[in-house]
Amino acid sequence: MLTRIHRVQRAEESRTVGTVLAIVGLRVGSIMGIGALFGALNTMYSAVSTRAVEIATLRALGFGALPIVTSVLTEAMLLAPARRDRRIFGWLFFNGHTVSSAAGGSGRPANRAFSVCT
Repeated sequence: MLTRIHRVQRAEESRTVGTVLAIVGLRVGSIMGIGALFGALNTMYSAVSTRAVEIATLRALGFGALPIVTSVLTEAMLLAPARRDRRIFGWLFFNGHTVSSAAGGSGRPANRAFSVCT
């Protein structure tokens, strides 16, 4: 049976550990958030830079910035379900199977659950 002193001592220890975990979690989460932000910005920059000629053509034809942004976002939203469906199909088809380009790849289910080896 725990005495009152032990209960108070354990409560203080758990409070200290909780504070340390909260600080570490906040720091790691902040770093991950900043990394995700830079990743999203990099992706958007590459998406726009690959379409620079198309955007310039539309601007030369007289389209404003807002209609061009609207068309790009609309296209992305219309293509999103097809991308999602391809990913779901790939997961259903390859989940639990070992896929190898090396000679002797059996294609049999892997020993681990939820694994895809490429």
